[in-house]
Amino acid sequence: MTEAEVQSALNAWLASVTGVATVINAHPDAPRPAKPYCMTNLTISGAVYLDPIEDEFTVEGEGEEDETITQAPVRDWYWRFSVFAYGDAPMSTLRKIDTAWKVPTAHGELYPLTIFEASAVRNVPELVENAWEKRANMDIEVRGIVRDGLVVDVIEEVPVTVQRA
Repeated sequence: MTEAEVQSALNAWLASVTGVATVINAHPDAPRPAKPYCMTNLTISGAVYLDPIEDEFTVEGEGEEDETITQAPVRDWYWRFSVFAYGDAPMSTLRKIDTAWKVPTAHGELYPLTIFEASAVRNVPELVENAWEKRANMDIEVRGIVRDGLVVDVIEEVPVTVQRA
């Protein structure tokens, strides 16, 4: 799963849970949408554990001269997002996320991803063009499984030469 796929799935889930139709990625290089809206920013990602769950091997062109073997470590992975809400009641908007992540049946749209953790909702108003803009923020950790396959270099044949000393 790519980071873009994870963020797209999270954005769709956030829209359904919050009722806010517009959920954008941070730094879109576009004009701001009309309020209310939410924004997600991927801040960090990494392996949950040092070792993979298992290694999956696939073979393409088995028995042929150009046979390719791929090894894909199956790993638990996490993505941490900072989520912002803009509009009249941004803290109430994000509170819906805090409620939904605690209800397993609310995660259905995210499958095969899951919400592992959500921070407290923070009130973070900002002064924009001499007026206070209502904003709220929270962090969400999404978890899933990744399989990044690598081609295994296999030595099929080694010539052996014996010489007398």
